[in-house]
Amino acid sequence: RVMEGRLALNLKWPLVIWNSALAVFSMIGTIRMGEEIIHVVSTYPIIDSISYGLDPYQPAAFWGLCFAFSKFFELVDTIFVVLRKKKLIFLHWYHHAIVLVYVWHAVKDSTAAGRWFVFMNYFVHSLMYAYYAVSAVGIRLPRSLCMTITFLQTAQMFIGVAISFIVFYCKMEGMTVQHTYENLYFCFAIYVSFAVLFSNFFNKSYLKEEKKVYTVNNSTYPCVIAGHGNQMYYIPYEYSALIGPESWWHDNDQARLNKKINKSQIIPILKEETYLVIQAYWRYTVHIAIAYNLRWPLIGWNVALAVFSLIGTVRMGEELVHVVRTHPLIDSISYSPDPDQPAALWAFGFALSKFFELMDTIFVVLRKKKLIFLHWYHHAIVLVYVWHAIKDGTAAGRWFIFMNYVVHSLMYTYYAITAAGFRLPRRLSMTITTLQTTQMFIGVTISFIVFYCKLQGMTVQHTYENLYFCFAIYVSFAVLFSDFFSNSYL
Repeated sequence: RVMEGRLALNLKWPLVIWNSALAVFSMIGTIRMGEEIIHVVSTYPIIDSISYGLDPYQPAAFWGLCFAFSKFFELVDTIFVVLRKKKLIFLHWYHHAIVLVYVWHAVKDSTAAGRWFVFMNYFVHSLMYAYYAVSAVGIRLPRSLCMTITFLQTAQMFIGVAISFIVFYCKMEGMTVQHTYENLYFCFAIYVSFAVLFSNFFNKSYLKEEKKVYTVNNSTYPCVIAGHGNQMYYIPYEYSALIGPESWWHDNDQARLNKKINKSQIIPILKEETYLVIQAYWRYTVHIAIAYNLRWPLIGWNVALAVFSLIGTVRMGEELVHVVRTHPLIDSISYSPDPDQPAALWAFGFALSKFFELMDTIFVVLRKKKLIFLHWYHHAIVLVYVWHAIKDGTAAGRWFIFMNYVVHSLMYTYYAITAAGFRLPRRLSMTITTLQTTQMFIGVTISFIVFYCKLQGMTVQHTYENLYFCFAIYVSFAVLFSDFFSNSYL
């Protein structure tokens, strides 16, 4: 109402200075809070970081208090919006208002998990206000950068929900946690509301857009190839160098290979059934056998899988980085990797590796270790799903495969070192399990985004059949890995 009938004010330089000041403040806060978090996580069980509060006499507590005061100053953001006659959306003023109330409630209770909330907010704000400052100067930044910052904001909210769940679980288990139930309910409620609102904002801002044909390096995309169903849409990318079998793959007739893949689906299904029968048989007969000492075979096996996964991470990562940097982020789940390039080979190698990973179960059985449901279910269902996705040329597979390669490169390295007899910190195992669990929740999120895009009529290289399969197994994995994490570490 104040600006009704008035001209919008040109506040370029005040806006530049204001955003720069908040960016610098947030960056310093990130560093100072980060130092304390790194110390806690590296020297204590990670669960302690949400159980015990900050040392009130150290800088982290000071920067936690500064964070609370900064929420008053950030209300100036709203004043800038009003004076410049920009649209004041509900998310903006609701977020500023409710956070101010919650933060001071948390400060009053010295909430332990606040170290994570404060650190995440400092980090995101250091990027966000730096972006605002540069934009206010008049420099036009890539839209993908703005999209990335909004994605980080949204991810921050989902992490907040997850931390709230963990805190609640710990308190229900009778553990000592510096977090009152009153603040916990408040925390959970606002993080859920933020997760919904930011997700909705992300969808409206970046996902509701028509696909266009772009020109990159004198070639257009998406390119189309026959062989997976009716058509497969992909983003062309030429690797700078080919290594090993990548040259053979590059020169091979992909259309003919696609037909072979489509016709060979019965093979993994039959092998899957065989695997289930064998593991069930061994599960009930292994009690009559002796435990084998397979130290060196186990070391060799895990080292081989670790190296394979590391190479896969690098080769898949190169294509993924290229796509994210040069195309809209949404294209990374819309169009498949170039079928003639190494990324496709390493995706195919990933599918083949799921057969070899069944050896993990054999090692478990021969060494008379406990064969848990999560182990054999995970190996069995992933094998079927991966080949189903390969058949359909699933675009989002580049994310699933890359994440799995990253986690497996760490996991099998850990297994190899422990098999050699070295005792590693328990928090390292906990970190790897956390990454595995996080991978599953990211998979669920990507499935939702793909489903939304398809409902909007966007071109997405992902069949509904595979999408339902994908969502179902990622949800089941998220539940099972969360339960495993809780039973093992909490």
